[in-house]
Formats: sequence, structure tokens, C-alpha cells
Amino acid sequence: MVEIIVEIAHRAGRSKVAMSGGCFQNRHLIETAVIRLQKEGFEPVWHRHVPPNDGGLALGQVIVASSALSTTT
Repeated sequence: MVEIIVEIAHRAGRSKVAMSGGCFQNRHLIETAVIRLQKEGFEPVWHRHVPPNDGGLALGQVIVASSALSTTT
């Protein structure tokens, strides 16, 4: 999976690579991906304070809803 991430990052031609989703709850995967991407010259970014799965999605939905409510009142 890490090699696929690296290949897609090269094809996209971007310096930052965001990693999110339930598979990135796996510590070994995230650590391996970060090391490999850094070796290739990429700047990996990932969740550190919010879970990368549905819990993080729910938090984002609350933030957007809160913002929408505060701008309409």
C-alpha cells in the first residue's frame, strides 16, 4: 500500500501528501508511509489530534454546522 501511495504522489506532482481514512489508524502503516514519503522528498500530513476515521468526519460536520448556524443568526 505504501508503494501505491508513493506512486500516486509522484503522478500528482504535489509536495504535500495528506493521509486520512480508517486504514491510517494502523500505526505501522502510517509510520512506514511517513518515512517512505519523506525519503522521496514529500511532506506527509496526517491526523494527530482527531481520528482519521468516521469520528474525524463527524467532528468536521459539527464544525461546519456550527459555522453555518453562527453566520445565519
